[in-house]
Amino acid sequence: MINNYVKHGAIKPPINKKYNKTHMATLFVIFILKQVYSISDIKKLIGFALETSSIEQAYDRFCSEVEKAIRIVFAEKHYIKSNKLTQEQYILRNVVQSFANKLYVQNVFLKR
Repeated sequence: MINNYVKHGAIKPPINKKYNKTHMATLFVIFILKQVYSISDIKKLIGFALETSSIEQAYDRFCSEVEKAIRIVFAEKHYIKSNKLTQEQYILRNVVQSFANKLYVQNVFLKR
């Protein structure tokens, strides 16, 4: 699986067959996003996030938004509307919400 993401450029190749912290962070993001998006979409989304942020900032923001989206969806609540979000923040919110929605449907409805 990882080789497909390396071949498509969604993750950089390992160094001497070893993965570093950046690889692991990217793999975590890929693991979440592959539930909903294609390899090419994931590559674009990661690239978009890294245009304006460091890998550390982008990863922290991603993890925080995933946690928030899961809490909101499983509590059957909605995001509070905010006009102060940047385009990147709005896209990230929607990306992780799509994952959280799929997770909810799988765990609440499809397991009946």
